[in-house]
Amino acid sequence: MAAPSRAADESGTAHRSDITDPGNERKKPIHHGQTLAAWVGSLTAMVAVIIGGFGVVFQAWVVFGIGVALLVAAGVATLVLQKMGHGAR
Repeated sequence: MAAPSRAADESGTAHRSDITDPGNERKKPIHHGQTLAAWVGSLTAMVAVIIGGFGVVFQAWVVFGIGVALLVAAGVATLVLQKMGHGAR
């Protein structure tokens, strides 16, 4: 048996705001990282860690250094994109 829903209309479809905000009060929006700044930072950091990992495994310290530099660049790029308005407000 399904749990009773907080239906917003006759069709039984609850609106997101009715479930997450039962008092109908507006709060700060939650983005969960769905911004350009978050995607660029996360993907660049992931690539940096993979490159750095290869550098450690194969003891190629120059490759490891490139991974570290790319990781720092990911953080800088994220901050710059946030300041440009492409991040969560």
